[in-house]
Amino acid sequence: MAKPANIKVLDEKLNSPKSVQIARYLTAEIQSGRLRPGEKMASVRTLAERYGVGRQVIFSAFQILERNNLIRTEVRRGSIVNPDIAQGRFYRIGLFINRNNPVEYGRMMESMYAAALRRGWLLVMGNNYEQDFELDDWLAEKADLDGIIITGVIEEDTLKGVAASCLPYLLYGSYFIADAHPSVDVLPSSNYLSALTVEIARYKIRRLAVFCGPEYHRIEESRGEAIKQYLQQIGVNRDEDMIYYTEGDGYPELCKLMENSPPDAIFFLGNHSLGWRRYLSHHPHCNRPRIFITSFWAHILEAGEYDKALRVSADDDTEERAVARLFELMHI
Repeated sequence: MAKPANIKVLDEKLNSPKSVQIARYLTAEIQSGRLRPGEKMASVRTLAERYGVGRQVIFSAFQILERNNLIRTEVRRGSIVNPDIAQGRFYRIGLFINRNNPVEYGRMMESMYAAALRRGWLLVMGNNYEQDFELDDWLAEKADLDGIIITGVIEEDTLKGVAASCLPYLLYGSYFIADAHPSVDVLPSSNYLSALTVEIARYKIRRLAVFCGPEYHRIEESRGEAIKQYLQQIGVNRDEDMIYYTEGDGYPELCKLMENSPPDAIFFLGNHSLGWRRYLSHHPHCNRPRIFITSFWAHILEAGEYDKALRVSADDDTEERAVARLFELMHI
């Protein structure tokens, strides 16, 4: 790795740390093949002198490269370029959450990160929640990705840029868009139905209203239809459709339901639980039905505001399937 001294790789005008800038430079050297697989990296002292920085900056840069699977440390040899990497591969995949709050995706991100890491790859997250940029803008700044998983609010226009590019991509979720876009459907598991059945038998429920998200979201439509069929099979809501697809917290629909024909129980599948809290604040002495919510909302509502929290989640291997499918699209 013979290089002239005092190479200029740092730009003082950039806000990024020196270690990040040096890591980017060394990444480019590896990707271009100027640093070959298995080649020994120059020592920390040598690189520190070469770039005019302290040793800790180089240590930090090496940590970034090792985290990105580009170098590894071997006994007696020190740091070497990963001998297993292929030129042109970054060993990084993106996860872009479009327009939605990433806090809501914590478990999913953790599972995908682990699935990528098991393969020796790094998952990099992007998001434009309350930001003034689009997916294409983010990808223009991320030229070091081998593929990307996209979720959140997705329409055909969202995908125009990535679909026209050479970057392999995968949709994570169930959307009413063209089948030409590769995707992994995210459908809810049925584990909550058995728990719901227990509550129905316990309280002898015959009329159960269910509040889902907007019907134009494919996952909500699939979930609502599955619940409707299941309830009819066990003798609940036989002659009545009590599945409500609502925007926001569902408060207007809830008011109408409670005014016209209050059910024996209501199952709120999402932030409609907040609509119920809102309804209680305006109707504290209402003839209250049994209230079932999902386990997430049990952390938000008071214990006296609901009767039972049911666990609702996607199948446990959905994130693993998504990462595996993206790797197929990347021909790995």
